[in-house]
Amino acid sequence: MSVGREFVTLFNVMVRQRNAWSLAAAGLAFWACALPENNAPEPAAQTGGTSSQGGAPQGGSDATGGTNATGGTGGGDTGGTGTTGGTGATGGTGTTGGTGTTGGTGTTGGTGTTGGNSGAGMTGGAGGKGGTAGAGVTGGNSGAGMTGGAGGQGGTAGAGVTGGTGGSASGAGGSAAGKGGTGGSAGSSSVCSCLAHRYAFEGSGTTAVDSITTSGNGTITGGSQTGGAVTLSGTEQYVTLPAGIISALTNATFEAWVTWTGSSDWQRIFDFGNNDAGNGNQGTNNTASPYLFLTPRAPASNRSTACTTTTASRPRVAFTVNGPTNEACTFAPAAFGTAMTHVAVTVSGTTMNLYIAGAPVGTASTLPMGLGSITDTHNWLGRSQYAADSEFAGSIAEFRIYNTARSAAQISASAAAGPNTVPTQ
Repeated sequence: MSVGREFVTLFNVMVRQRNAWSLAAAGLAFWACALPENNAPEPAAQTGGTSSQGGAPQGGSDATGGTNATGGTGGGDTGGTGTTGGTGATGGTGTTGGTGTTGGTGTTGGTGTTGGNSGAGMTGGAGGKGGTAGAGVTGGNSGAGMTGGAGGQGGTAGAGVTGGTGGSASGAGGSAAGKGGTGGSAGSSSVCSCLAHRYAFEGSGTTAVDSITTSGNGTITGGSQTGGAVTLSGTEQYVTLPAGIISALTNATFEAWVTWTGSSDWQRIFDFGNNDAGNGNQGTNNTASPYLFLTPRAPASNRSTACTTTTASRPRVAFTVNGPTNEACTFAPAAFGTAMTHVAVTVSGTTMNLYIAGAPVGTASTLPMGLGSITDTHNWLGRSQYAADSEFAGSIAEFRIYNTARSAAQISASAAAGPNTVPTQ
């Protein structure tokens, strides 16, 4: 009985295992069918691959080829050949330093702009000529006149002009006449160093101001200065300039703007020198006196060989270091007019020239000596060294003394510019 029961038990175990194997086989078959190509025959085993070469650029170490994975049953795939390392890039060449830029050339200073009318002239860069001051505008009805423009600044001073006329009060609603404009003032300037003395007669009282140097100030006797001119009556009225200002010069130019109202001979525009009386007096017997004078009218005479003339009533300039019989003279060809006239006398060495209205009219080339030989203790405008000669009648707008003999072109330009326009060269 025990043997039979053991047989039965063994049989049941075998049946149960068989059933389990059947179920497992069925599951494996189902799983195998669900995978793609799972039914392909298994390949033969292959040779294990060589390690790949490193791919780093030249200069770095090639990467060590990886270890070939161990093949499965058939061995791993052949290892790919390692990529050759790239060549290291060549270092860039250093950039060459740039060349320093050459310094620019300095710009030349510009010439001063000419001063405009009714406005201040711009400052000259190189002594530009200042414009004339603009005139004051006439005031409107019941309005104030505008102020006159200032004189131009720069090389040449602009002349101040008269202010505008006040406006009328007759306009509608006008309650008072407009105020006249103020005259423009003269602009500042750079004056030529050739100008040694300048008398513009713009002051008041008895001082004839020298605008170049205060040591050259003169004294007005009897006459009056106003409006930029000194007026002399012809009777004991004249201007005294300092002694020694003529003999201090080697070459010179004497220049004036003159309005002569006299009618007699021998009146003087200027007379520089000495006489037999001295002490500020006129002489009576100047037979050995030194002097240089200019008269607007001289008679026909034969005072010396060099000064003999048969034509009367002409301007005359005379130079001597030893009285009238030794004079060197030159004459203008025509009589002096009554309008304001520009006159100039130049002395250079032993040559003397006379200019009227900017034009040369006479020459004397026989001067006995130079200006330094004159003992000039009496230097007068409007007065003669001789007591018998009457004083100058008329007005002198401006008188200048240069320390050089100006050229004909410079004198012509000065005459054209008129008084109150000083040269810059």
